[in-house]
Amino acid sequence: MRSFEDRWTDSRFKSQAEIFLSEFTMPSGNEPIENPALLCRKGGQLDGVKPTEKEFKALQLSLAFGFIDANPARRQDDQQGAWHVVTTENMELHLWQISLERAGVSTNTGYLVNVRTSGFTLGNQKPFLPPPLDLHMPSGAPSPDSLILTGIYEAVLHSLCSPGSRPDADRIRIAIEWFAKAWCNTATVHFPERLVFLKTAFEAVAGTNNAYKCANKLRQMFENLEITTESASDVLLWSPEETPIKYAWKDRRGRSRCRQITDLEAWFIAFSDVRNTIIHEGRVPDLDYSSSVSDQPITSRSVYHDHLFFTAERLLRETIKVLLSHLGYSDVWRSSLWRCIAEIVEDADIG
Repeated sequence: MRSFEDRWTDSRFKSQAEIFLSEFTMPSGNEPIENPALLCRKGGQLDGVKPTEKEFKALQLSLAFGFIDANPARRQDDQQGAWHVVTTENMELHLWQISLERAGVSTNTGYLVNVRTSGFTLGNQKPFLPPPLDLHMPSGAPSPDSLILTGIYEAVLHSLCSPGSRPDADRIRIAIEWFAKAWCNTATVHFPERLVFLKTAFEAVAGTNNAYKCANKLRQMFENLEITTESASDVLLWSPEETPIKYAWKDRRGRSRCRQITDLEAWFIAFSDVRNTIIHEGRVPDLDYSSSVSDQPITSRSVYHDHLFFTAERLLRETIKVLLSHLGYSDVWRSSLWRCIAEIVEDADIG
């Protein structure tokens, strides 16, 4: 907020907004938020003009994807890693209306039952909106990649404003909506439901609900990247070294299957089979992929051997970034360090 000191269009609006923001507290309920982050249109000032409904939606999905994508890499043996992880609750947005005439604010909450809350008077020294019960404030969470934030925002906004004109943008928007639901911290949603959310997101990305077709489309998306094994190892689960091999398995109906597929495809088929078992049979099988393929030849790369949720959410993020590269953000799936070095090399005067 300090960096916006001279960017307010109205002194009265600035004064009341500062009072309003000072009355929010941290999740502990005792500590005020000393320097909240503010957001306005680039090059503009804080004028109090609310974003459109479509801008608000694009902003929320961009923040959710960008910050979750910046979470520290999962390590199965790290018991303290969760302290640095953000969830969808950290990016939950609320729209408050500030009345300059009566020095008060109001807001709407809920969806099925929309509740308008008003009558709050600025300066009563009480938090207007307590933090969500499931909100976890991480310690030392990294900042999101600005290119990813911009790319997702532009893609989602385009999809909302001109649906159908750019199918990749539509797929990204729908996929992130399900992705954000899967990353909600609420204890009322368990891993089986989250796997269903992620499988639905993959279907949006691939444009099909057929597991084999979806797996093949994902494989083609990664294989079409201009990439080497060395440059892929730090940013992608998929590897250019994956080659089709003979996989034999039994589907959820006990039928024997055999096909020439890659490690990525084998994982996705197993993931889809678990989802179908949850939905169609009402039971939850083993959610650890390394256990479910224990009877297979040792060919599958160990990076896929993890809890299905964590492999799925990472692979989905990488797939969305690859899809985003089709919309003009060509290297968004690469690391920010790689892009920085590439920009320096490109700008260098080599003669």
